[in-house]
Formats: sequence, structure tokens, C-alpha cells
Amino acid sequence: MKIHFNKGTTLVEVIVSSMLLVSIIGLITMSLVAVFEGYAMTLQRGAIDQDGQYILARLKYVASQQDSQTIYAQTKAGDFTQTGSKLENMEGSTSEDGGIFLTDTSVPGEYTSPIISLLNSTTATYFVASVERPEDTTIEYRIAIADPVSGSCNNAQYVYVGEGRSTNTYFTTDYFLIPADNDGVGYENPGSCIRYKAYLTSTRGETPIVYSALIKR
Repeated sequence: MKIHFNKGTTLVEVIVSSMLLVSIIGLITMSLVAVFEGYAMTLQRGAIDQDGQYILARLKYVASQQDSQTIYAQTKAGDFTQTGSKLENMEGSTSEDGGIFLTDTSVPGEYTSPIISLLNSTTATYFVASVERPEDTTIEYRIAIADPVSGSCNNAQYVYVGEGRSTNTYFTTDYFLIPADNDGVGYENPGSCIRYKAYLTSTRGETPIVYSALIKR
């Protein structure tokens, strides 16, 4: 940015113009610092946030950039009561604005999705859910991917795994990468038969809610 002085410009005008230039540069610098600090704080929070909102947004952005395809979606209440889904220790599993939720907080709830039967063996890349998780409540997940037996996913052997591809762990965030395994035994990914489980708990009167669930490749 340049300031041009005409002939006859007084010393006072020069000083005022210089001060104006310094002020403008200072404001621009402060704005840039604020932007970068905000971005850094977002990244830092995204790495530690337990509600998954920041990382969820980044996953959606990455998904759009990679043109990923949805393998399976449950995006409204009725999707969670499809034929073949199971609810244990839960009642009233649908509402106008939600999917699955606890109604009796004295016992945990376990939801098993319907069988997701694909035409071809497919690698599932990540799972992402939109949830409400009040204080003192939890939602955890396990996923099972299998090969069909006698050409049918109804006969498949579903082995549910969590972190580290273990049957003794859970995924504790609402966004997680789905582990790969192609050894032909138990849990498989890629595969053409998919199910997942959601485990809901509460230690007080409020309930966690799962509003939607997506499996993408």
C-alpha cells in the first residue's frame, strides 16, 4: 500500500498519513493472527473433543473431497426399526426427531442393526453417527463384516469388533475408521455382509440418542 503526497503537503499531514498507514497494517496483522489462532485452536480441540463434532466435520469434508460413497445410511427414526434390527432392554425405539434411545435408564440398551447385504464384496472405510450424548451417558459401537454363506448374508457368521479389531473392545467415538482384515476367518473387510451394534448407557435420568448412522467407503 502506498500513500502519495502532493506538493505543498505539510509535516502534520505527513505524520497523520503515516500513523494511518501504521494503524491499517496493525489491524491487518491482528486479524491474520486471530484467524490463525482460531484455526490452531480448532485443530487442537478437534484432536481432543469427545463429542466428535470437529472431527465429524473434517470427516464429512474429506468424504466430499474424495467423492466417497455411502454404503448404508440410517437417517430417520423409521430406519432404526427395519426388519431384522434388534433392540434389547429398550422400548419406544423411534421418535419424530431421533433414531434409537434409552427409555429405562436403569439398564443398558443394545441395538443391533439390520443385515446390510451388498451385491459385491466392498471395503468399508469409516462409520459416522450423529448423536446426542448428555453428561453421564455413553454410546459405544462394534461392527461386523462377513462373507456370505451359501450365497446369503442371513447365514453369515457375524463377529463384532471394536478398537484394534478386538472382540473385547468398543469404538467409543461417533466417528471411526473401520479396520481392514482379509484373512478369510471371522471378521472380514472387505466383505458383502455388514451389521453394527450400538451400546447405550446412562447413570441418570437423561438418555443418549442416536439420530443417524452412516457407513461409507
